[in-house]
Amino acid sequence: VEEFKKASASEPLSAKPLNQLSATLFLMGRYSEVESVGRASLEVDPAQTETRYILGCALVAQGRFTAETMEQFRLSGSQTPTARSERGPD
Repeated sequence: VEEFKKASASEPLSAKPLNQLSATLFLMGRYSEVESVGRASLEVDPAQTETRYILGCALVAQGRFTAETMEQFRLSGSQTPTARSERGPD
């Protein structure tokens, strides 16, 4: 985590370290941090489908299955087929 933070600080215009940091934080179960890092990463590069998927998963893990969550999955669906869903929240 610290190495990804350092890389992000040294490359503020690169979304890659932030994306890797968000994935690492997700695996650690630190979902609120995933949300803030994922959002920062998408500010740098809004086209990151992997980051959108991770952000959507973090929102679900926090019990926040909202229209925004579905939108993150929808926008990540072209590159992340498992994110596609025809159904809304139950």
